[in-house]
Amino acid sequence: MSTLRITIAGHEYEVACDDGQESHLKHLARLLDERVRQLGGAQSKIDHAQLLMLAALTLTDELQDANRETGQLRHDLLNSSQSFEKNKQMELEKVVASTIHDIANRIEAIAGQLERV
Repeated sequence: MSTLRITIAGHEYEVACDDGQESHLKHLARLLDERVRQLGGAQSKIDHAQLLMLAALTLTDELQDANRETGQLRHDLLNSSQSFEKNKQMELEKVVASTIHDIANRIEAIAGQLERV
């Protein structure tokens, strides 16, 4: 377990993380710092705790939108996959039916030739 010092909008925090996750946590801290600074620039009279809360709310909103979109994409992909499979099955059935029809015609032709003999 590692301990990192991260800075968000000028405030330092000590955060524990699993070994090997330090660079990922630093990256997340930079993203949060950027978001808090963006919000702070627009709302200069808001204190640090409120800025963190606003950042958390906006990030949670974006996460919810992304999850909703991911769910819709999964649904669309499943429907597309099912439609693709159904179309492939229909094509295969047509090929099989056509092949059976061709074989039946050949059998009839052979039977006709045998009758003449």
